[in-house]
Amino acid sequence: MEKKAQVIVKKFFENNMIHMLGSDVHRPNTIYPQIPEILMEINELIGRKKKLKELTTINPRLVLQNKRIDIEEPHKIELSFKEKLAMLKGESLRTMLMNLVRKD
Repeated sequence: MEKKAQVIVKKFFENNMIHMLGSDVHRPNTIYPQIPEILMEINELIGRKKKLKELTTINPRLVLQNKRIDIEEPHKIELSFKEKLAMLKGESLRTMLMNLVRKD
């Protein structure tokens, strides 16, 4: 996964903004063989096996049963300077500085 996407996804997980995971796969030989590896990466990213089960099994089942999902209150996302730099990889220095000035 690209560094910028990793930072964003991690922040979404940390701030209670992801409530379930799923895929929109229509052909069995495309991403299905990669799912175990992807789940391991997600588990490493969020660091809680219980949360992974909630996102992949419990919450989707509740949705299919038309039942309420208990959701923790989302938090405002705050990026550290280091995270901002990681997300700006590949951008010109001028663009990077303009983005930092606008956000801070």
